[in-house]
Amino acid sequence: MPSRSRPPDRRSRRKRRRRPLPRPNARVIAAGLLLLVGLLYVRPLTTYFHTRAEVAKRAAEVRRLRAEHDALRAGFQHSSQTLLLAREARQLSLVRPGEQLYVVAGIERWRRSHRDAR
Repeated sequence: MPSRSRPPDRRSRRKRRRRPLPRPNARVIAAGLLLLVGLLYVRPLTTYFHTRAEVAKRAAEVRRLRAEHDALRAGFQHSSQTLLLAREARQLSLVRPGEQLYVVAGIERWRRSHRDAR
């Protein structure tokens, strides 16, 4: 049987195979995974820090309101004396049962006219 001989250049072409693509090493894979995990944590971390700042604001507001409440309570206990309470009620236009409230309008105008007359 006669052997078929091919030209040597064809044979060498066939034997030359493509080099396989380089496989990424463990460092590149680890860096990629770390980057992916970091990107997945961006939004939750942003939300966490925003919420933490909001909680700090609210806590400061609660402390301020508690201090105001304590001051008002102390003022209320101080003004609970009968005369002070009656005076404050008059300033708020409150009347006792059986009393009649009169509203006098134009006092400033009357004062100006009498001051000019002097």
